[in-house]
Amino acid sequence: MPCCRGNSVADASALEGARPQAPLDQEFAARLLAWFDQHGRHDLPWQHPRTPYRVWLAEVMLQQTQVQTVIPYFQRFESAFPTLADLARADLDQVLALWSGLGYYSRARNLHRAAQICVEHHQGGLPLDFESICALPGIGRSTAGAILAQAHGARYPILDGNVRRVLARHGAVAGAPSGTQFQHRLWALSTAALPEQRLADYTQALMDLGATVCTRRRPACERCPLADDCQAQLQGRVDEFPQARTRRLRPLRSCTQLWLQDDQQRVLLQRRPAVGIWAGLWSLVEGETTQAALATLSQLGIVAESPHELASIRHEFTHFSLDIQVRAARAVHFGVADANLRWLSVDEALQLGLPQPVRRLLQTYAGAAMPRSLITTQEITMSRTIDCIRHGAGEEALDRPPYPGELGKRVYTSVGKRAWGEWLTHQTMLINENRLSPVDPKARSFLKDELEKFFFGAGSVHPEGYVPPED
Repeated sequence: MPCCRGNSVADASALEGARPQAPLDQEFAARLLAWFDQHGRHDLPWQHPRTPYRVWLAEVMLQQTQVQTVIPYFQRFESAFPTLADLARADLDQVLALWSGLGYYSRARNLHRAAQICVEHHQGGLPLDFESICALPGIGRSTAGAILAQAHGARYPILDGNVRRVLARHGAVAGAPSGTQFQHRLWALSTAALPEQRLADYTQALMDLGATVCTRRRPACERCPLADDCQAQLQGRVDEFPQARTRRLRPLRSCTQLWLQDDQQRVLLQRRPAVGIWAGLWSLVEGETTQAALATLSQLGIVAESPHELASIRHEFTHFSLDIQVRAARAVHFGVADANLRWLSVDEALQLGLPQPVRRLLQTYAGAAMPRSLITTQEITMSRTIDCIRHGAGEEALDRPPYPGELGKRVYTSVGKRAWGEWLTHQTMLINENRLSPVDPKARSFLKDELEKFFFGAGSVHPEGYVPPED
């Protein structure tokens, strides 16, 4: 099986067997590439050099995650594992530790296993043919196409979330996003628009357009190179495509975790099962209730003093919310050796793959002089993430509602810190340009209405004649 290593570029003939059909709309690609040359992202760390390994890492990290979040993780990850062989040789705990905080940890486990498969069966490199690369753990049709197009210039379509939105709007493609017919139609459009040349740039351009111009909320259609024949734009129905998924209330679950220390101030961590949430990560001993968590300790041969409250944590997953009650106690009997249990200092524990709430809890105590007997601390409110109305999933949430009443609740549950900062900047502009007085009830009412429009309506507008400072 032919494969690629290092900076080598695949021979196009090696990919002829599964080339998609000839392009049907060269004008689409030409306009997109012209826009990309002027406005695209050309300085992403995985673009220099754009090797198969680096593109693969980036594409997996970018699944369900925004570029600005991925960049520091990519840089740390690639520094620790500069080659595919380095990743294959690494201990899984080290891989998970570097991934900690990025979420969706199955991606890290799949990367590690796929690297080992490449070393064992593909001469140490990612395979060149589409079927073999799709067979690797964690790589689907779109990720495989992105790797082959960006690393080798091969003509393969992609269909990530950003691209799906661009194509659905441009063609006014109706249907549920998860529907088979909808997916088939978009794959056909993505394939039809492929150019003959500059496949790497075209692939990046399509993703960039969806991420920076054809955004989920408040798209900048006036700056879009495809606006002239965008069917959703021409019909005045941009917000209708793609069809929104039905939003469901997140169920709330709860559990108790035990912060257990020995006489050397070490904390007990337990490796989580290979399936389920935070699979394979190291965490505090857990149970549905305090009694259940203590029963787990007893089964492990560990006896602890009566626990007391240490912290209360709310963590948001994609499909549910988790309330974690953390109880602290001192161990008085340490049980037997177990490969899935470790007594570690806080600094040692932070070197492992940890769930983000546990990592933040440990960081709260890092470097502090821990007393011989833990005292009850004030409740610790941990950072949470939300599906932000402006920037999508994974955004850090506000610490508290910014206003009393129903509007404050709506902002708290649907606006992230980054979006709130954007509103404060916009609000300052409104105050200055309209010469508003913050103590004037009419001014406060006006700003409240503008906030409502900024986040939940058609968007707050600049005063007539306003010129941005950068212009």
